[in-house]
Amino acid sequence: MAVNAIRPIEDHVLEGIEQRFYETFGCLTKIVNAYEKARALETILGGRSLKYPYMFLRIASLSPNTDSYSTNMMGRRGLQAIIADDQQQAYTANFTVDVEYYTDQFDLHHEKSAVAFARRWLFARRLGMLKFNVDYGRLALSVGVTMDESVTLPDRNNLVESQSHYVIPGVCTFHGYVSEPMLGTQGIVNEIHTNTQVDSPPPSDKKPAPTPQFWQFPRSSK
Repeated sequence: MAVNAIRPIEDHVLEGIEQRFYETFGCLTKIVNAYEKARALETILGGRSLKYPYMFLRIASLSPNTDSYSTNMMGRRGLQAIIADDQQQAYTANFTVDVEYYTDQFDLHHEKSAVAFARRWLFARRLGMLKFNVDYGRLALSVGVTMDESVTLPDRNNLVESQSHYVIPGVCTFHGYVSEPMLGTQGIVNEIHTNTQVDSPPPSDKKPAPTPQFWQFPRSSK
């Protein structure tokens, strides 16, 4: 019997968050923690010279989403996702994401500037550009998002000799899912082996005798 590791739902949610930011704002995007930014930047660049803009995302907090479904019931009964014939234990959860957008431009006329990012943020919030679906087993799970209404812009002339870029912060909350990691104990069936036995046909004037294939049914008395 095959045993396959089943990825928890939050892995797919985090991948979706990173991908939607990249597609919406059109810049290199990476989920990191506060101490991995320099290493993550090296990974993103891959030996190439630094090019603006780029974006760092940090998962600031994870909390139950009590406004969606019944969290306690999902924790007890699991999510009805058919994955290798196993059932996941899942919760609806809020992913609070801190956003840092790095750019060396400020003016609105530049498409990668600080003001252009703020404008794009407002459109993304209004039109739901960061929403996405996660295909998990046979389910398509919707992941919504709540974004801050405003974006704080830095001072235009705040650059110093040791700093050649602007940092624009933002905060949003994705309404996704988390689940316990587990192993699938039943894989996909590729072959079916059967043993078939066919009895000789009975004489036409006799009723078939009871066999594993034919069972005698009692006549009802009148």
